[in-house]
Amino acid sequence: MSSLRYKLWPMRRSLLSTVDAAAAAGVPRATLQERIRRGRIKAPAVQHVGKMAARFWTPAHVQQIRDMKGTLKSGPKGNPKRAKSRTPVTKGRVG
Repeated sequence: MSSLRYKLWPMRRSLLSTVDAAAAAGVPRATLQERIRRGRIKAPAVQHVGKMAARFWTPAHVQQIRDMKGTLKSGPKGNPKRAKSRTPVTKGRVG
Protein backbone atom coordinates (compact mmCIF):
# COMPACT_ATOMS: atom_id res chain seq x y z
CA MET A 1 0.00 0.00 0.00
CA SER A 2 1.16 3.50 -0.58
CA SER A 3 2.58 5.66 2.14
CA LEU A 4 -0.08 8.32 1.46
CA ARG A 5 -2.37 7.02 4.15
CA TYR A 6 0.35 7.28 6.80
CA LYS A 7 1.37 10.84 5.84
CA LEU A 8 -2.09 12.32 6.29
CA TRP A 9 -2.97 12.91 9.88
CA PRO A 10 -5.38 12.70 11.62
CA MET A 11 -6.89 9.99 9.49
CA ARG A 12 -8.15 6.54 10.24
CA ARG A 13 -6.02 3.75 8.87
CA SER A 14 -9.02 2.14 7.22
CA LEU A 15 -9.23 4.93 4.62
CA LEU A 16 -7.47 4.34 1.32
CA SER A 17 -6.26 6.53 -1.52
CA THR A 18 -7.66 5.97 -5.02
CA VAL A 19 -4.56 3.98 -6.00
CA ASP A 20 -4.85 1.77 -2.90
CA ALA A 21 -8.62 1.31 -3.32
CA ALA A 22 -8.18 0.22 -6.94
CA ALA A 23 -5.46 -2.24 -5.93
CA ALA A 24 -7.60 -3.61 -3.08
CA ALA A 25 -10.54 -4.11 -5.46
CA GLY A 26 -8.34 -5.70 -8.14
CA VAL A 27 -8.92 -3.14 -10.91
CA PRO A 28 -6.45 -0.76 -12.59
CA ARG A 29 -6.45 2.83 -11.32
CA ALA A 30 -7.26 4.16 -14.79
CA THR A 31 -10.33 1.90 -14.97
CA LEU A 32 -11.55 3.14 -11.60
CA GLN A 33 -11.10 6.77 -12.60
CA GLU A 34 -12.89 6.17 -15.92
CA ARG A 35 -15.86 4.59 -14.11
CA ILE A 36 -15.98 7.58 -11.75
CA ARG A 37 -15.92 9.97 -14.71
CA ARG A 38 -18.78 8.10 -16.43
CA GLY A 39 -20.83 7.99 -13.23
CA ARG A 40 -20.78 4.19 -12.91
CA ILE A 41 -19.24 4.37 -9.43
CA LYS A 42 -20.16 6.94 -6.80
CA ALA A 43 -16.85 8.21 -5.51
CA PRO A 44 -16.19 9.94 -2.20
CA ALA A 45 -15.76 13.70 -2.28
CA VAL A 46 -12.32 15.15 -2.97
CA GLN A 47 -10.55 16.22 0.24
CA HIS A 48 -7.89 18.92 0.22
CA VAL A 49 -4.97 18.30 2.55
CA GLY A 50 -2.41 21.07 2.29
CA LYS A 51 -1.57 21.47 -1.38
CA MET A 52 -2.77 17.98 -2.23
CA ALA A 53 -6.24 16.81 -3.22
CA ALA A 54 -7.29 13.16 -2.81
CA ARG A 55 -10.30 10.92 -2.38
CA PHE A 56 -10.42 8.76 0.73
CA TRP A 57 -12.13 5.41 0.18
CA THR A 58 -13.75 3.35 2.94
CA PRO A 59 -14.04 -0.45 2.92
CA ALA A 60 -17.67 -0.01 1.80
CA HIS A 61 -16.49 1.96 -1.25
CA VAL A 62 -13.96 -0.77 -2.06
CA GLN A 63 -16.74 -3.37 -1.89
CA GLN A 64 -18.78 -1.25 -4.32
CA ILE A 65 -15.84 -1.30 -6.75
CA ARG A 66 -15.53 -5.09 -6.39
CA ASP A 67 -19.25 -5.52 -7.07
CA MET A 68 -18.91 -3.51 -10.31
CA LYS A 69 -15.71 -5.29 -11.36
CA GLY A 70 -17.23 -7.92 -13.65
CA THR A 71 -20.26 -6.01 -14.86
CA LEU A 72 -18.63 -3.72 -17.41
CA LYS A 73 -17.20 -5.39 -20.48
CA SER A 74 -14.75 -3.63 -22.74
CA GLY A 75 -14.64 -3.87 -26.49
CA PRO A 76 -16.67 -2.66 -29.43
CA LYS A 77 -20.39 -2.38 -29.04
CA GLY A 78 -22.56 -3.74 -31.83
CA ASN A 79 -25.39 -1.87 -33.45
CA PRO A 80 -28.58 -3.35 -31.95
CA LYS A 81 -30.69 -2.16 -34.91
CA ARG A 82 -28.67 -4.11 -37.44
CA ALA A 83 -29.89 -7.61 -38.20
CA LYS A 84 -27.56 -10.36 -37.07
CA SER A 85 -28.07 -12.57 -40.12
CA ARG A 86 -27.44 -11.27 -43.59
CA THR A 87 -28.41 -12.87 -46.85
CA PRO A 88 -25.42 -14.49 -48.54
CA VAL A 89 -23.99 -12.80 -51.61
CA THR A 90 -24.09 -15.07 -54.67
CA LYS A 91 -21.19 -14.95 -57.07
CA GLY A 92 -21.53 -15.54 -60.75
CA ARG A 93 -24.39 -15.15 -63.14
CA VAL A 94 -27.93 -15.31 -62.00
CA GLY A 95 -30.01 -16.87 -64.60
